[in-house]
Amino acid sequence: MAKTIYSIIYANDVQVHLKSIDKKYWKLIKDTIVQQLQHKPLVESKNKKPLSKPPVDNIWEIRFGPNNIFRVFYKADELLFNVYILAVGVKLNNKLRIGKKEIQL
Repeated sequence: MAKTIYSIIYANDVQVHLKSIDKKYWKLIKDTIVQQLQHKPLVESKNKKPLSKPPVDNIWEIRFGPNNIFRVFYKADELLFNVYILAVGVKLNNKLRIGKKEIQL
């Protein structure tokens, strides 16, 4: 049986979010999104989980990169086999920066 491959669809804002991240990490971010989300995006792991239990609005998060500083927020549609990348951010200590917005956690 062939693995189901999900299409990755980026929200328009993600390009703005990436501009606030050092360009040397862009390939790591893209490669991790494809590696982690193209197959089984809704299977929980140590660094991939829903934001709430049960998932409210079905929004999930993956953490990765040096010291797990990067965060990717996404939704997946199991019927259409699409993963929608909603936001990409950087978490340092108790602050999450998505684009120019900083969120105190």
